[in-house]
Amino acid sequence: MSGAQGCKCKKSKCLKMYCECFAAGLLCNDGCRCVECSNDNGHVEIRKQAIQDTLKKNPKAFEPKIAHGPTDGKVCGLSWSSARPPCSDFLQ
Repeated sequence: MSGAQGCKCKKSKCLKMYCECFAAGLLCNDGCRCVECSNDNGHVEIRKQAIQDTLKKNPKAFEPKIAHGPTDGKVCGLSWSSARPPCSDFLQ
């Protein structure tokens, strides 16, 4: 979470995918303003179980959401002059 201020979770204990830190695979830190956090070094087993439960539901849960090209950082190589809009395969 480079440049981010940290999460502000109130009810999830930072163990759900809508927690910025948890979704990024990171522990909560001093920049977070969460309540009753379990995404820290003091709750290793609970956090590990939450990760396993999340991966059972969605095996790709912690993978990057956008696939970037090998060199240019673009999502795909299509242009607007193509028959389909650029990157339409990724938007499905």
